[in-house]
Amino acid sequence: MRPNRTWTLQRKDRSGMIREKFRNRVDDFIRIATKDPTIVDVRGHIRCPCTRCRNRYWETSFDMEKHLYHHGFFYGYVNWTLHGEKKWGDGTSTSVIQDSIDKSRKPYVDIARD
Repeated sequence: MRPNRTWTLQRKDRSGMIREKFRNRVDDFIRIATKDPTIVDVRGHIRCPCTRCRNRYWETSFDMEKHLYHHGFFYGYVNWTLHGEKKWGDGTSTSVIQDSIDKSRKPYVDIARD
């Protein structure tokens, strides 16, 4: 699924303030990503999916939150495999497993749609 090209711009309202909905979804993303010990490095850093870092750099959750508020998520990163989400479109999963994956990725999909 391709996101709407404007989804990263909608993190701010007309006055330039970060929208509450975007803040809440960033908080959800960080909470979910930090729960998985395979995602967090030994120093407690996570790959930052902002438009500047593009998952190349590791940041603390606090710094990543600031990056996401300032830069937004980089375009096209809607299946967050580097943050604990299963790869979409894996044809080997059954519908029961797929339903479970769909439910577990709902916060991610909602951010992409916004």
